[in-house]
Amino acid sequence: MVIIKKKFTVLLTIIVTGIMSGFALVSINKQVLYRTNEFFHQTDTYTPIRLPQHFIGQEEYEQLIMVFENVSSETELSYMKKTVNESNEVDTSWNFKIQPKLEMTLYYQGDVKSSHEKVPYSNTSFRVTSIEESIKIKDFEGEFFLMTREKEAYERFISLFTDRFNQAFHTDYATNIFEDFENSYSYSVISNTDVYNYRVYLTIGLILLFLLLSSFFLLMNKEISLLLNNDFSLHQVLWCLLGKKKIIITFIIAGIIGGFIFMYYKEQFLYLFQMYVFLFSGIYGISLISLLLVEKIASLREAFNYIQYILFTFGLLFSLLLTVANVELATIVFSSSQLAVSHEPPKEIAGEDYHVFYPVTIGKNHVDFIYSNRFASAADQELYETLNKNGSILVNVSDYLNEENEQFGRGIKINLNYLKKFPLIDVSGRLIQITEKETHPVILIPERYRHTDLKNDLAQITEYYQEISEKEPKFLFIKNNQPIYTFIPSIPWIEHYPVVEILTLKNSMYLERNILSGEIYPPLKIKIGSLSKERLFELIEESQLRDNLQLSFPYTQTEEIAVKVLSRSFHYLIQIFLLTFFSFFLLSYVMLCIYFVYNCRKIAIFRSSGYSLFETYKDFFMMNLIKWGTTSVIFLFLIEREPKYLFNIFFFSFIDFILSVVFILSTEKKSQLLLMNGG
Repeated sequence: MVIIKKKFTVLLTIIVTGIMSGFALVSINKQVLYRTNEFFHQTDTYTPIRLPQHFIGQEEYEQLIMVFENVSSETELSYMKKTVNESNEVDTSWNFKIQPKLEMTLYYQGDVKSSHEKVPYSNTSFRVTSIEESIKIKDFEGEFFLMTREKEAYERFISLFTDRFNQAFHTDYATNIFEDFENSYSYSVISNTDVYNYRVYLTIGLILLFLLLSSFFLLMNKEISLLLNNDFSLHQVLWCLLGKKKIIITFIIAGIIGGFIFMYYKEQFLYLFQMYVFLFSGIYGISLISLLLVEKIASLREAFNYIQYILFTFGLLFSLLLTVANVELATIVFSSSQLAVSHEPPKEIAGEDYHVFYPVTIGKNHVDFIYSNRFASAADQELYETLNKNGSILVNVSDYLNEENEQFGRGIKINLNYLKKFPLIDVSGRLIQITEKETHPVILIPERYRHTDLKNDLAQITEYYQEISEKEPKFLFIKNNQPIYTFIPSIPWIEHYPVVEILTLKNSMYLERNILSGEIYPPLKIKIGSLSKERLFELIEESQLRDNLQLSFPYTQTEEIAVKVLSRSFHYLIQIFLLTFFSFFLLSYVMLCIYFVYNCRKIAIFRSSGYSLFETYKDFFMMNLIKWGTTSVIFLFLIEREPKYLFNIFFFSFIDFILSVVFILSTEKKSQLLLMNGG
């Protein structure tokens, strides 16, 4: 029992220290949020100027800055630019890292003392520099602000700016295009600054702490009864059980962590202090309740026989709670199941290399993403024609995969490069041949829709496309059972589709093409060959899209990259594995300790009396069957909706089984005398 007591108190000290460190990390994250909001909202006292077009060339951007400088000089009003870049830190090596980062830069006129701040334990950084620096580093995106809240001065600036802008760029925009005094396109930073998910760790840590604490006091019921019978007060019992040295060490560690936060993150010290008060009050409260409970049970001697069953039930509830709460590793493992699907490209494109961009990040285009489709339009305008000429293939099956769509709305969209690689034939056996100059929508319909029983569906399809098209669609019937290659490894071919839309440069716009959907299977598959990957990224850089399109890879690696995005980084994956393992291990260890402490004498008597191993541990096996039977029944109702819980059940069962074997073997090796004396 002394050994068990030492083990439990050491575990309690480790968990409490871990939770205190977790609270400190959450405090630091709160400081990151505080600093982010403080830096971001510096422009709240300014008024935005909206630009009607993107500037991607250095010459035209310099011309824009010149317009700002001239108007600023004439009106004696200052301007500035804010760039907020929400993208990813990317490393695709074995030590991979694809996790969110936030970079904010404020560009001011004239001579500015440059500064750069990187917030510790986060991927957040802030810069202040001059507007000339944006030209040097080719940072042409961002929002421009006039540094005033006076409406009359703002309108005077906008009026003159409109004239100068139109003269410089040969446009005829009206004043209201640039004017936005009330900042109608406001937004907030979207990224989660808690890169390492400290709050999840804390939740699991608190669950384990209160399980371990309550189990410890109930397990030590005989020692507690002895101390109480010798006139020890509850506080003295508490002090005696937890250990004076360990309590003092814990408070010293709390003081060191608190001192560190006070020195470097003073604004968050009060929050940390409140969390520590909550933690130690919770520990004290649970301890007193447990002691009072043991004191009551002590008056009913026969109740001691049921403590192990009470704790077993308690542990079962906590195992269910942990299985539901600790799902991050299970989610990643479940997503990784797709990696087992082997996929060979079809012979039509064997030996060719097609890349996709994923994920698409907001980058510096918050207003474009939130309030308009300008990002999609700009990406299409800058990239599609060049990539299309290079042989890139567009296959968009997102409408088809959405089973909630009506049949006429489940069309598959392809471009002409697809037809060059995967030809389709009409009902006469001729190849479907369309040119990029085709201006009318071209809709391919399988010939089965000519049958009497599908004529109503055919009427719906033709009516739908006639309604949504500006020009009269061309409907062509094709032979049945001509599968469409999806470029999706898990479902490579689609055979029974209602329609296929052929998109040319002249009969489609960026909305139909949607080349960079942001989803895991983007429609555009970029051919790498005559266009090298290096040249592709140069094109992306020239188009000011590098902040949005950071990661290009062969389409066959999509599932692998998706798992890496979900995992964030190799280090983070190791962390959550260790956390999951430790939490399940600790819960199982506590439950097994309780059983073997309460039953060691019974085991010794049974074994010395010649009982078999199975007969001796029959109750133990029965309790495990009940535990995992109950867990399985409960989760049978959840598996269809949340299959990831199944992994946690198997993982927990495996750990529990291994530990059970270890405990049984360890008990069997102990002498009968030692077991009779309590193990």
